[in-house]
Amino acid sequence: MARRNVVKEYLPRSTFHAYNRGINGDAIFVDDHDRRMFMDSLIARLPNSGVQLIAYCLLGNHFHLVLRQVIDGAITRVMRNSLSSYVKRFNARHVRYGALFQDCFKAARLDSLGYLRTAIAYTHFNPLDIRSLPRYEEYEFSSHRLFTGERVAPWFEPTLTAEIFGSGDQYLSFMRSAERRRRQIGRELSAIWSPVS
Repeated sequence: MARRNVVKEYLPRSTFHAYNRGINGDAIFVDDHDRRMFMDSLIARLPNSGVQLIAYCLLGNHFHLVLRQVIDGAITRVMRNSLSSYVKRFNARHVRYGALFQDCFKAARLDSLGYLRTAIAYTHFNPLDIRSLPRYEEYEFSSHRLFTGERVAPWFEPTLTAEIFGSGDQYLSFMRSAERRRRQIGRELSAIWSPVS
């Protein structure tokens, strides 16, 4: 089961769905340059951090990440440092001051393989809620195509697809099945961890 993030309990050797949105629902990514800047800030802090990025999706006013923590306290350090760095760069680029995010990031622990798979699907389906965006399979700022093998990234462990889904084909089969019940999945997960929309 996924656990609501009321008390921050980032246990080692656990996996989490982390998310945040812009203050007052404002944009945290104005354009693709901002999205690349965010990913650069996050990925630069991953080596030897004790955190593994499993999946992500970056939308205009919010982000979703699926992270595995190996070392106690690592998620807090990585998120605090990468988000702080991103806000400084974003503010300088857009000539603004002050807070960018609504609050401190939130994270819900995924304590079963089923919830991990569901959180990855939920993360990858996010572009479907915005009509102006392409279908989730074509959305550039998502890890979907890393799981299918269509793209590669230095930080993405190719063994993750096999570890979590069995194979790229099994991942796609899971996504097809999950897409048919996408709204139900969203409601179920919202009741547990109150994700941003």
